[in-house]
Amino acid sequence: MIGAGCVGALAIVGEYATGSVRTTFTAVPARHLVMTAKVTVVAVVMLCVGTVVSLATFAVSQAILSGRGIGLTLGDPGVAHVLVANALLAPIAALAGLGLGALLRHTAASVVTCSAVLVVVPTFFKPTVHQWVNDLYAMFPNYVWRTCLAMRDPRDLPGLPTTAAAWTVFALWPLATAVLAVLAVQRRDL
Repeated sequence: MIGAGCVGALAIVGEYATGSVRTTFTAVPARHLVMTAKVTVVAVVMLCVGTVVSLATFAVSQAILSGRGIGLTLGDPGVAHVLVANALLAPIAALAGLGLGALLRHTAASVVTCSAVLVVVPTFFKPTVHQWVNDLYAMFPNYVWRTCLAMRDPRDLPGLPTTAAAWTVFALWPLATAVLAVLAVQRRDL
C-alpha cells in the first residue's frame, strides 16, 4: 500500500517539483483533462501491477501449500474475490497518493501523508464498542481490503460493516481520490 501510494503521489508531485507542470498546463490548458489522463494511466498501470502481484503471490503460496496437501485452485470458492481484492489494493492506494499529491504538491509531505492515511492512522481506530470509532475504521482502505477478503460477514462483531458495505467503500475510494485530484488541480494556481 505504501509503495503504490508513493507511486501515485510521485506521478503528480514530480511535475510540481521540477516545474514542468507549467509546461504541461500551457500545452493543455484544460487541467481537468490532464488530471483525468493521469488518473487513468496511474489506475491502469497499478491495476496491472496489482494483478500480477496478486496472481504471482497466489501461485507461489499455492505451490508451497499444495506440497502440504492444503492447496487451492483458481476455481475454488472464494478464491476469485480474494484475488480481485488483492489486485485492486494497488490502484486504490496509488489513486489515494495521487489525490494527496495533487492537494499537497510537495513530495515529502505527500509521501508521509499517504503513508499515514493508508497505514498509520487506521491503527488508531480498531474495532471497539463505540460505533463512531467502528464507522471511522470502516472507511480506511486497509480495513476495507481485509473485509473484502472475508468469505462471509464478521458475525462476531455486528457493529462493523458487512462485506458488501466494505466492497462499496472499496469502490468509492478511487472515485473520491480521483475527484479530489481533478478538483485540486482545477481550483488552484501553479
